[in-house]
Amino acid sequence: RSRYNAGESPVDITVHFPDVGFASTTRVRVRDLYVKRDVGTAAGSWTGVAVPRHGVRMLRVSLAN
Repeated sequence: RSRYNAGESPVDITVHFPDVGFASTTRVRVRDLYVKRDVGTAAGSWTGVAVPRHGVRMLRVSLAN
């Protein structure tokens, strides 16, 4: 899932896992594909990775091990 920030200030991304096909109780791993590193695990939702103004971030969410 990607997020484009058309605003003038950085914004955080919130991913609600049920919106992308995971149950709210499932532990999910979040990876920032641009910096090529895992940025967290959570169940239900995850918030983080500030998107700079007029910037974009692409995340991959997958089952946590």
